[in-house]
Amino acid sequence: MSEDPVREYYLQRAETERQRAETARSHRAAARHYEMAEYYLDRARNQPWQTNIVLRG
Repeated sequence: MSEDPVREYYLQRAETERQRAETARSHRAAARHYEMAEYYLDRARNQPWQTNIVLRG
């Protein structure tokens, strides 16, 4: 078993999202999958993720 299962999980998710981006049918979907891959890589490195929250109202 891995020393850090949480880190391994995030690395696995990043790879999955990267693969989904490469096989996405639309540019928008590919961009979103690459964004999620970046998010998971940042989480694996324990870096904070900054999100843009859209307020509606």
